[in-house]
Amino acid sequence: PDHPDFFLACGFVGHGFMMAPIVGKLYAEWLTGGTPHEIFSRYHLGRFTDGSGASHPKEDFNIG
Repeated sequence: PDHPDFFLACGFVGHGFMMAPIVGKLYAEWLTGGTPHEIFSRYHLGRFTDGSGASHPKEDFNIG
């Protein structure tokens, strides 16, 4: 969580074929100068230490 240049997109379980393409697209847009999509703020690594992860539903991102 402390390294500013480390990005990781994993943990999709059974939803990987559905979620990975859009997450890759959103990451690419962000890393090439865009702004981070709001979905990334929900799943930052710091949520495990700052308690913010418990305040969001476990799965609520709809594609389509």
